[in-house]
Amino acid sequence: VNGIDSMDVRINTTDGVAHLENVEVNGAAQGRGLMRGFFTALLNIAKSSKAINTLTMNANLTVGGYAWAKAGFKPNDREQFNEIGGEALNKIDMYLKDHKSKSLSKFRNELDAALKDDNSDMADIFRKIAGLSQEISPDRVDDFRNDGAPAKDDLKGKFTLGKACLLGTKWTAGLDLNRKNDIRKLQAYALFQGAKQGLGNILKKIRK
Repeated sequence: VNGIDSMDVRINTTDGVAHLENVEVNGAAQGRGLMRGFFTALLNIAKSSKAINTLTMNANLTVGGYAWAKAGFKPNDREQFNEIGGEALNKIDMYLKDHKSKSLSKFRNELDAALKDDNSDMADIFRKIAGLSQEISPDRVDDFRNDGAPAKDDLKGKFTLGKACLLGTKWTAGLDLNRKNDIRKLQAYALFQGAKQGLGNILKKIRK
């Protein structure tokens, strides 16, 4: 994948797990369709062996915890889910103290119920957390930002509630390849990243 300098893939055919580690990203590749290529590569790895039914990787402290959740990955165990989900619930409550939002209040209750249910869909909940689009005002960024997230001046784009909940989190991410709905969402996300990059390139040409 252009932009990824190295990536080790460790496959356990007994458990059917392919674990990606030591992923090194070239900083100069940011904004050049890297995520589309990366997620497409993941799907190709999965298709290359019928013995693989799960992809796992470590979501890093800066952006990984947000990016992988948005793409449909889930924590590998309930302990991680409850810890990060509980922190997200606290941030949602903090946001709702200053803003009224029926849709966010509804999701807040859904998240609260999911944290109490050992059978809740972790991938779906994490994807929804990542998708929280409410913008955090600049004067409140430090109140919402996790310690491991990029510094305030290094944050790119709008600092949303979803980013506040997941940027700077560290967890082992997993994708169940037997869940066709999750695979379709990952494919759609990869296509969206490519379309967004293409639109960005067009806008750059128009501005020149």
